Amino acid sequence: MNTLNLEIVSFVETQILPRYAAFGKSHGIAHVQRVIANSIELARIVGADVNMAYVIAAYHDLGMSGERAIHHIIGGKILFTDARLKKWFSPERLTIMREAIEDHRASA
Repeated sequence: MNTLNLEIVSFVETQILPRYAAFGKSHGIAHVQRVIANSIELARIVGADVNMAYVIAAYHDLGMSGERAIHHIIGGKILFTDARLKKWFSPERLTIMREAIEDHRASA
């Protein structure tokens, strides 16, 4: 069954999501929570890995801590270099996840 790993959820909720408080209303906590919900729903519909979708969604705008124009690139680097994620994801999966974040910009 394609269910969320509760250890990953706990990690994301305590270590990642609070960082969105600094990004203002347009990219704040409500935004990332909507993106997460939509991503999980879509992953379940298409049969994708919900844990990958969850983490990608949670990290997707962390690059807003830097220059907005390249936040997608920064966000991908933040995910890829977060050694804590190696506990749950292989290097190959982390590469896919980084690329998903880098490609997420609506204007790209």
